[in-house]
Amino acid sequence: MINHFFKLYSMENKKNALLNHSIVYGLVTGGLLVLLSLIINLLNLGPKNPIVYLSYLILIGGIIWGSKEYRDKIMGGFISYGNSLLVGFLIGLFASLISALFMFIYVKFIDPAIVEKWLELAETSMLDKNPNMSQDQIDAAMSMTQKFMSPGWMFISGFIGQSFISFILSLIVSIFIKKEDQMFGNTNQ
Repeated sequence: MINHFFKLYSMENKKNALLNHSIVYGLVTGGLLVLLSLIINLLNLGPKNPIVYLSYLILIGGIIWGSKEYRDKIMGGFISYGNSLLVGFLIGLFASLISALFMFIYVKFIDPAIVEKWLELAETSMLDKNPNMSQDQIDAAMSMTQKFMSPGWMFISGFIGQSFISFILSLIVSIFIKKEDQMFGNTNQ
């Protein structure tokens, strides 16, 4: 009976540790994503600049770093694929929330004029790719684009999109992070 209590207590502590660990590493990763967004916006690099791809490197780096630290420091060097996937996804989820929330605040309150710049870039890009578009087609496409450039839609799409990417990255990263404890048939759940 005492062993059962300690096993339940240990599982509860690991669940709390997983959530706390994921929040901390998600905040750090999200903070780095916010810093990159600030640099991109302050330098007027625009959303089509190749430097934007650094956000993927930051996200995957945060997931790898946080998952490996969780495995080595909290789980005693062993972690199942499922737990690795969970911690990686939660790190990405919290990072996505921080990043999307920053973008909402930035577009809504700090620099609302940036949306107009992005719309101009979108129209220029559209005309470069399809020079034979009529004015009605351009107007219809820009009207639809403008609807999705509202701060609310940007928050929702940014959060959902980056969370999905975090899940995919965590699926891949977990293949390399997992390390099963084969001693006594323990799968380190």
